[in-house]
Amino acid sequence: LLHDANPLIRRTAAIALGKSRAQRAGDPLLVLLQDTDKDMQVAAIEALGYLRDPRAVAPLLNVLRNSDPNLRKQAISALGLLRERQAVEPLLAMLTDTAPGIQSSAVTALGWLHDRRATAPILALLSDPKVVTKDFWLPALNVLRNLCDPRAVDQLCTALSAPDMTSMMLGLVHHTLMQYPQTPKIKSAMR
Repeated sequence: LLHDANPLIRRTAAIALGKSRAQRAGDPLLVLLQDTDKDMQVAAIEALGYLRDPRAVAPLLNVLRNSDPNLRKQAISALGLLRERQAVEPLLAMLTDTAPGIQSSAVTALGWLHDRRATAPILALLSDPKVVTKDFWLPALNVLRNLCDPRAVDQLCTALSAPDMTSMMLGLVHHTLMQYPQTPKIKSAMR
């Protein structure tokens, strides 16, 4: 089915192969990364993420340099699903990619890797008014909540008193801080 004339059947077969998590599925999916059909490449990348074959890490890291933002975005998600530590630094570098959806995808993937090296760059982006959107805040706060890195406390507490925060964003920040050890600073900021 991976060689069917119908591209939809080929893409569906690739995704199914990845979801099967069969180790023999890795080789044909890695070959599909070179397919001339961009949609097929996206399907192969998605499937490699589901497969969680560590052999896919290096080829997926190469995709991060592709000029197509859809391919980069899918590779970011797949690398997060693979949960391989060698992807942390390249994913951190993707936080500077300004193509739509790349930064929030990178934050989400970094969250799956549970690595505190993500804290400082995420906090820096949360301070940047050009970056701060609802689409970025939600994955960023999820990561900060899961990491419970004390370096985030000051900025999160300050966010609770920011005049431009919506009630939804305030609720998300509050929920994030609830996961941290309840220090006097956090208790005071959440009053």
